[in-house]
Amino acid sequence: ADRVVYLFDGITGNLLREIKGVGGDVDSLAFTHDQKRLLLGTRDAFVYLYEVESGNLLRRYEGHNSYVYSAKFSADEKLILTGSRDGTARLFDAESGKLLRILTGHTDAIREVRFSPDQKSALTASWDGTVRRFNLQFDHLPRQFISHRDGVITANYSPDGHLLATGGADLTVRLWEVATGTQLRVFEGHTGSIWYVTFSPDGHYLLSTSRDGTAKLWDVADGTLIREFKGHEGVVYSAGFSPDGKTIVTAGLDTTARLWDVATGVVLKLFSGHTRLLWTARFFPDGKHILTTSFDKTARVWDVATGETTATFSQHTAAVLGGAISPDGAMVLTGGADRIGRLWDARTGEEIRMLSGHTDAIANVAFSREGGMAITYGQDGSARLWSIETGMEIRRFPLEAAINTDAFSPDNKLVVFGRYGGSAFIQDTDYRDLITYACTRVFQDFTEQQRLELGLERDSQTCPIAGQSVPTIPTATGFPVPVVPVWTALPSLTPTATSSPTPQSF
Repeated sequence: ADRVVYLFDGITGNLLREIKGVGGDVDSLAFTHDQKRLLLGTRDAFVYLYEVESGNLLRRYEGHNSYVYSAKFSADEKLILTGSRDGTARLFDAESGKLLRILTGHTDAIREVRFSPDQKSALTASWDGTVRRFNLQFDHLPRQFISHRDGVITANYSPDGHLLATGGADLTVRLWEVATGTQLRVFEGHTGSIWYVTFSPDGHYLLSTSRDGTAKLWDVADGTLIREFKGHEGVVYSAGFSPDGKTIVTAGLDTTARLWDVATGVVLKLFSGHTRLLWTARFFPDGKHILTTSFDKTARVWDVATGETTATFSQHTAAVLGGAISPDGAMVLTGGADRIGRLWDARTGEEIRMLSGHTDAIANVAFSREGGMAITYGQDGSARLWSIETGMEIRRFPLEAAINTDAFSPDNKLVVFGRYGGSAFIQDTDYRDLITYACTRVFQDFTEQQRLELGLERDSQTCPIAGQSVPTIPTATGFPVPVVPVWTALPSLTPTATSSPTPQSF
C-alpha cells in the first residue's frame, strides 16, 4: 500500500494536508534551498519531488530497482544524484526527470552519495568497502580511488576540498587527491577500526580516533605520524579541534575527556570526575570551556585553562544522553534517560528550570540559533518545543514510530521527520504565521492562556492596532542540522559504510 506524507502546523498541530502516493518507506529527505520542494528517496525504488505548499507530486524519478538510500540536489538544484541498494548511483535532470547517467562499479549497496564541493564529480560510499569518484563532466568510466578492505566507516574533506581522508574497519586511514583519484598515502598504526577522521581548521593536520583507545595526529603534507594521543582506556568516541585549532579534546569510554596540545602532543588537561561512560565533549563558543555529558547522571562544564569543573549539573536521576550550549554560552541544556530536560546556568551550575512532560528517555536536545527556544527528542514518540523564558511546552510533535532520518529546511523554519514505518511529516516551528493568521483571519487577539503558552507578556497587545505592527517575539528557527536521536545512534561494533556525523563526510 502507498504511504502518506503528512504536513502538520507546528503550533496548532493541525493536519495541513496529506501527500499521497509515496510507495515505500522513506530513507532520504532533502529540501530545495527555498524550501518549496521536498525530495524523498524511498524503498519502492523511486525518488519523489513534491511541492511543499500544495502537497502535489511534481515528478517521479525512475530507474533504480531497489531501495533508494540517498538522494541529493546539486548546489544549483539542476541535478539530482541518487544511490541505491542495487549498487548503482544515478544522475537525473531535476526539471525534466530525464536519467542522464548511470554510475556503476560498486558490488554492493550504495549508502550515501555526495556532490564534490565544485559540483564536478560525484562521490559514492558503499557497503563493498569502497568510495568511488565519478567525473560528471565526461562520459568515461568512473575512477575508483578508495578501497578499504573491510568497509569505509568515515570520510571527510579537507577545508579546501582538494583532499579526502577516509577511515575504515581495516584499521587504516587513507588520504586521496580528489581531482585525480590518486591515493597519496596510507596512515597505518591503529589497531582498531577507525571511528572518526577530521582535518584541522587550516588543513595541515589530520586527526583520527579509533576503537583501539587512541587518537592520532598526522601531518597531511608528508604523512608523518606527529603524535599518538594515548591514555584513554576503551573507544575514543568524540574528538574535535578548538576554534583556533591549537588544541583538541577527546572523550572516551573510560569516563574522561582530555585536552591535548596540537603542536606538541602534550596532554594539557585531564578532565576527570565522571564515573561512567563519557559520551560528549564540546567546546563552548569562546573556546575557554568544555561541556561533557555522561552516563553517570551528570553533565559538567570544565575550565580549559585550569582543568577544573566550574559547574556540575547533577539533578538527573539517569544517564545524560544529550547536551547543548546556548549561542551566547550562558546556558546549558541537558536531556536524560530520566525523561527530564533541564536548563542550567553555565557559570554557576544552578538549575534554572525543568522541562517536564516526556514519558521516556530524552535522547537529544538543541537550542535555536537565537537561543529563545529549545527542542527535545524523546523515546516516548514525541519531539517537544519549549520556551526558554517560561519553560512552557509550546508544541508537541507526535512521532508515532522510531525516527529513521530527519532534516531541517535551510532556514530551519520547517523540520521533517522520516519514520521506519514509511511516512514523513513536516512541521512549522515559527510562530509568526500563526500570529498573522489569528490577527487577520480570526480577528481576535490571543487569550491570556494562549499568551502564557507562547511565552508572551500577558498585558501586551499582540495584534496590531491601527498604524502599529505586530511585536517581535521569539521564534524557533535555527535548530542545528542534522539532530539524530543519540539513543538510536549508540556505538555499534558492526562496521558501517556510513560516516561519522560531520560536515562533508559521507
